[in-house]
Amino acid sequence: MAKFHINKHGVPAPCKAEHGKCPLGEHFSSQEEAQNYIDDKFVSEFGLLGDVDQEVQGDFMENVYYPANMPERIDFVLRMENLDEDLADAENPEAIKKVFEENFDKDALIYEIDSDDPLHYSLDSLADGISSAYDDIGNKLEAEGLDVSIIHGEDGYNEDLKEAYRNYLKSKQGPVKEVFGRKLAEIEDPYEKDTEQFFRDYIQRREKPTVPTTPEIDNDFNEHAYYPSLEPSLNSYIQRMEYLEEDDFINESNNPDAIRQAFKDNFNEDAIVAEINSDDPLHYSIDSLDDGTLVAHQDLMNYLERKGYDISVIQAEGDKVDDYNYSEDFRNKYRDYLKSKQGPVKTLFGRKFAEIEDPYSDSTFQFFADYIKRNK
Repeated sequence: MAKFHINKHGVPAPCKAEHGKCPLGEHFSSQEEAQNYIDDKFVSEFGLLGDVDQEVQGDFMENVYYPANMPERIDFVLRMENLDEDLADAENPEAIKKVFEENFDKDALIYEIDSDDPLHYSLDSLADGISSAYDDIGNKLEAEGLDVSIIHGEDGYNEDLKEAYRNYLKSKQGPVKEVFGRKLAEIEDPYEKDTEQFFRDYIQRREKPTVPTTPEIDNDFNEHAYYPSLEPSLNSYIQRMEYLEEDDFINESNNPDAIRQAFKDNFNEDAIVAEINSDDPLHYSIDSLDDGTLVAHQDLMNYLERKGYDISVIQAEGDKVDDYNYSEDFRNKYRDYLKSKQGPVKTLFGRKFAEIEDPYSDSTFQFFADYIKRNK
């Protein structure tokens, strides 16, 4: 009687090996029995199969999922915009295409998630279309005159950059979905302008060394310019460098020029500087009591809604449109994003400050927009 096993592509196939010498493990008396075993195992591990036909799944594994046939290319990556080209060898490309279109956005970059570390699909990826993007970014930033040595260590990228980039990638990754028996998710495209901007911001926010202040200036700032002590209802100190000259609190201090110069010595001219008095960056963003910060996020929500985005995706369940409460998943992702974009903490005026991401920036808008698209 013919025996069937489950081949390396995960589909039933006749076993032609001598008895006891097949390396593929368990055997079955019929193709149907083998298929039932696959179905039961899949359901126990991943849940119901849904509408994915087993022939379509076998077609995907046999003709599209290249790591099964090219083990030296351990990363499976697929661009939706190139989907027709990637499905050229499939027997039923339209059926496979439909599954991807039902699960991912039309311009998504999809990667197999086989590690908890997102660097596996970015800086550590073996896929040419991924790894080459980072070389291109470095060359472009260097041509702009930026000091790219800031992102490098003795052997590749430095650990601080890798930790910041981990947070950035976690914040931008879509939910992991079981598709064709593989764990796939939409990830941030390294060729998008926001990835380039991440590296640009990382360098620029670390170019200026810390320039200390004098005790006299420290006292002047804390007594006359540090507005949370003058208006206790505010839970965070935030300074926009572009409005430095117009800051009423600084202008009423004893030596406003010295206080302004201390900010200029330590931060970029277009920076937003926040006091870092919590390990949670939400304290200077969506949990801030600073009017300018709250209004910025409200403006962003309103703008997204006008553009047709379903902002309920990021809101707490049951919220009204103008409540501006955020779901826990969104808060966690935004927390990672803000951590990744925060500059180094500097002690100034006896307090801890850092350059933070501007809620009015194009990158922040794109973070919100991407979250909605990838989680709808």
